[in-house]
Parts: sequence; C-alpha cells; structure tokens
Amino acid sequence: MSMLNDLKIERKLMAAFAVVILAIVAMGGTVFMQVNALEKARMDRVRASAVQREAESAKFYLARQESSYRGFLLSRDPYYLERLSAHGENFGKSLDRITQLDRTSEDEVRAARAAAAEWTRNVVETGRVLVADSATYGQAVAMVGREGAADKYISPAEDALEALVEEKAQQSRVYGEVQDTVAKSVRMVLIGGVVLALIIAAAMAFMLTNLLGKPLLSMTSAMRRLAGGDTSIIVPAMGRKDEVGQMASAVTAFKDAAIANARLEAEAVAQRAAAEEERARVEAEKARAAEEDRVAITALAEGLQAMAGGDLTHRMTAEVSPKAAQLKTDFNAAISQLEQAVAVVVTNVAAIRSGSSEISQASDDLSRRTEQQAASLEETAAAL
Repeated sequence: MSMLNDLKIERKLMAAFAVVILAIVAMGGTVFMQVNALEKARMDRVRASAVQREAESAKFYLARQESSYRGFLLSRDPYYLERLSAHGENFGKSLDRITQLDRTSEDEVRAARAAAAEWTRNVVETGRVLVADSATYGQAVAMVGREGAADKYISPAEDALEALVEEKAQQSRVYGEVQDTVAKSVRMVLIGGVVLALIIAAAMAFMLTNLLGKPLLSMTSAMRRLAGGDTSIIVPAMGRKDEVGQMASAVTAFKDAAIANARLEAEAVAQRAAAEEERARVEAEKARAAEEDRVAITALAEGLQAMAGGDLTHRMTAEVSPKAAQLKTDFNAAISQLEQAVAVVVTNVAAIRSGSSEISQASDDLSRRTEQQAASLEETAAAL
C-alpha cells in the first residue's frame, strides 16, 4: 500500500484503468473465442444439415429416377426417359453440392455416383434396348422385379446416401449439443465476466477512494480549518511522495506560515501594548515633570516678583522636585546674600550720608571762614 501511496496520481489512475481494461480485454477475448466456437458449431451444424438435406434430395431424385424408369417400363413412353434424365441431372447436382459443402463426404458421394451410374448403364440402358423388342420386354420388366438385378445396382447408392444422411443427422445433433454447450458457456462467461468486471471496478473504486478520495477529503477539511484560522490541525498524508503528499507539504508550509504570522502578530500586539504603556509612562513622567517645573517656576516667579518689589526677606518655601532643589537653595542663598549686601549698602549709604552731611557742614563752615578771611583780606587790602 505504501508503494501505491508513493505513485503519482496519473500512474494510479493509469494502473486502475489498465486493470479494468485488461479485465475487459480478457473477458472480450474469452467471449470472442466462445462466440467463435459457437459460430463454428452453428456453421458445422448448418453444413451438416445442408449436407443431410442434399443427401435426402439426392435420395429423392434417385427414387424419382427409379420411378420414372418404372413408368417407362409400364407405358413405354419416352417422356419418362426424359424425366429420368432430368432427375438424374438433379441427382448429380445434389451430389455436387454435397461435395462442395463437405469434403469429408466425398467417399459416400463417389460410391453413390458410381452405383447410380452402374444402375443407369446396366439397368436403364439395357432396359431401353429390351423394351424396344416385345420378345425381350419381359426381361426388362423382370430386371426391376423383386428378384431382378436392378436392386443390386441401386442399393449401394441408396445405402451410401442413407449412411450419409444418418451420419449428418448424427453430426447435426452433436453440433447442436455443442452449440447449446457453447451457448451456455458464453452465457456463463458473460455473466462471470460482468461479475468479475464489476468486482474489479468496485475494487479499483475502493482502492482509488482509499488512495485518493479520503486523503483529498481529509486534506480539504484540513485546508478549510486552516483557512478559518485553526493552526492546531494535523496535516494528513504526510510522508507520501505523490501529489497528495506534495499538497500535504504545501499545507504544512501554510500552517507554519500561519503559526509564524500569528506569533508575529502577537509579538506586534505585545510590542504595541508595551509601547503604549511606555508612552503613557513617558506622558505621565512628562506631566509630573511639567507639574514640578510649574511649581518651581511659580515659586521662583513669586520670589523674583518679591525681589522686584524690594522684599529681600522673601524665601522659596514651596516643595519642589529634587532637580529644582538646587535652584531653590541657590535662589534663597542669592536673595539672602543680596539682602546682606543691600543691608551693607544701606549701612554704607547711611555712613556716606552722615559723612556727606559733615562734609557739607564743614564746607559751609569753611566757606564762611573763607568769606570771613576774604572780608578780612579785603579789609586788610583796603587797609593796606
């Protein structure tokens, strides 16, 4: 069976049809031989019957010759001699037809022909001469009597024809039996051949169904399930080397491709989910960072606004992210240093203002003293 599985579908079909054709040829050959035998038996029977009929016809014409001769003896009318001659010709024609139909009857035909010729020569010809003379007429009549010599001449012809008739009748019966036997045999051969052909056809159909039909149906079902997305199918007919095996290999390749595609799709879905989760995490991280930046910037803006308003005592107290903690520390340190610097500047300004005031007063005093000295000098000059 494995060898049949490995054969190509074309060879399987050719082998199946070859078996059926061989069975038909064998049955046809057997029937042909039986029909030939039947036809041969029929032809032999027909030939035997025809020879029998011709032999009986020859017997009839031989008897008519004898009757015509007796009529000639009774009436002395030459008409009966003409009839006798005509019956003799028909007798000869019947014997000729017997020879043409059956070569095996030549001995009987020869014997009958020779006896008829002897009868014609010794009885008819002699009787014609004796009848012409009234004195010898009685001798001619006596020749055809019970004790006459005519019977000894014609009896061999009658015996030969009678034997031939009996022989052909027996052959006809035998050929008839053979014909019946062969006809029964033909019927049996036909019935047996038809039954055998049906058995072989059923066997070939069963074999092709098992070798092709069932695997193809299983393959079709597997392909339909695979097309529906079922990759858990078991591909039938794997390992076969025919077209069904090639189809199984192709379906296996489709199955593997479908499994790989499903795996890739699952991986793609997982990757998309991971990417979406990462994106959400990044967005959340961005939102958190943005909120932290907003808090830090808002606190810085409030500090700068307070600084711009001259409030150097303002400090960033809002909770900020670790990355903005340094900014908070730096801002508070910077504003604290600025406060200290401004305090120093204010102190220095006060000192400068105090010094300026003293300088202005000293200048005023100096101016007054200068004016006084100038007046004194003027007075001195004037005095001088």
